[in-house]
Amino acid sequence: MTDGKDIAGAIASGYLGVAIELDQINGVGTLLVPGDRVNIILSVYVSQLALSNTTNPKLPVAVEGGKDVTTKMVIQNRKVIATLLPTPAAVAATPAAVAATPAAVAAPTTPTVQNDGRHMVAIIEVKPDEAEIISWAQREEKTDTQSYIDLTVALRSDQDNSLPKADTPGITFKMLVDKYGVLPPDPRAIIPQDIAKNLQW
Repeated sequence: MTDGKDIAGAIASGYLGVAIELDQINGVGTLLVPGDRVNIILSVYVSQLALSNTTNPKLPVAVEGGKDVTTKMVIQNRKVIATLLPTPAAVAATPAAVAATPAAVAAPTTPTVQNDGRHMVAIIEVKPDEAEIISWAQREEKTDTQSYIDLTVALRSDQDNSLPKADTPGITFKMLVDKYGVLPPDPRAIIPQDIAKNLQW
């Protein structure tokens, strides 16, 4: 896409073009190109319940509510309309005193993408209600590593564009424990020993 060129004609009727900032982790390595189809996964940190003992003042027990992550694929099979990558760094100018015979510069025959932490902006074609999800997630995001919203773009196979939407259950920590056998933290480490000794874990 060229700056100043109208891209509205590339958007299907009934859809909107929404910009999402991506990095090399949540943006498929920043290898997306216009025409790719993607799914969008939303992850949200949510506060868990806090527990406290209010019936026996001799046993003051308070377990703070921690943070848990809930993740769900909220948008599926959406087209990338355009991508915006950072401008390549300018090549340092050679001093005039040594510029009489330009030195040969090695260049790859094909562009190479490296893991250099680069970011990109992808313009994605979505339904109006999906645009609201993306806007909420991007505005609600916080810098605190324990309280943030994250959007991840997953690249689809171009052979799956005609398939119906996948029915996914989403995932929480409890589901990881129940379904996949992930070990939860031992509560006996954060409660008084005289109570912990009576717990079976």
